[in-house]
Amino acid sequence: MKKLVIFTLLALTIVLIAGCTEDKGEEVITPNVQIPNPFTDEDSLLAVQDKAGFELTLPENFNGCVSYHYRAMADQMIEIICLDGNGNETARIRKAVGSDPISGDYNEYADIKEDGSLTIKGNDGKYSVAEWTEGNYSYAITVETPVSLEKMKELKALIR
Repeated sequence: MKKLVIFTLLALTIVLIAGCTEDKGEEVITPNVQIPNPFTDEDSLLAVQDKAGFELTLPENFNGCVSYHYRAMADQMIEIICLDGNGNETARIRKAVGSDPISGDYNEYADIKEDGSLTIKGNDGKYSVAEWTEGNYSYAITVETPVSLEKMKELKALIR
């Protein structure tokens, strides 16, 4: 009798488990969750400086720029997107409070040059990224068309 009860309970357990795991053909919908854009678009360099709480020296005609797109993260970062005459991005300049790398470029590069706090990254003798710290700020330049090491150092010298 004991064996019959155990066998019956075991059979009921298997049926219950199978019933709970049955695919009912219901589609599970997961919400499309994205991180909100932390940048605010602004109309001028002065406006992004006010928003970020610090200044950025921006040279004219930086790497072929004819216009700029100004963005800021309140009390944290200034980002300037440099545009050519066709509205295409030629370079991106960032300045932020702190000493963390801020380029936002996560590509792997074969050529990495380091000189103190300056790191320049590229491939085949042409460079796309410069990152450095100066005082209480981190800086980064990324260019769409890679440039020589000398040109990247010249571009870096223009940003304060």
